[in-house]
Amino acid sequence: MKRFLIIFIPLFLLATSLGVGGQDLAYWMQNHVYDMWPIYYVTIFCVISIVLYLIGIILLIVYLYKQKKQIFIYILGYLIIAGNVSFWSFIATVMWWG
Repeated sequence: MKRFLIIFIPLFLLATSLGVGGQDLAYWMQNHVYDMWPIYYVTIFCVISIVLYLIGIILLIVYLYKQKKQIFIYILGYLIIAGNVSFWSFIATVMWWG
């Protein structure tokens, strides 16, 4: 359990922070890392966030299946949070692209 949580929680927090704060991070990356249009950073952060959520749900399903726990409640909670953040990130990215 401890090993799973050490991997799962940072993965979930990173995906959430990239999904919600990707726009601000894009401006910061443009000013401090590499001078590229922020729209590309926003797109990259959106894709990374969605991929991290998909990896997280796969890890959650595998872990809960091995533990013989009730999968539905955990997956539903995960999908509510991940779905809303991914939807927000996707809509923000589409709005950036015009």
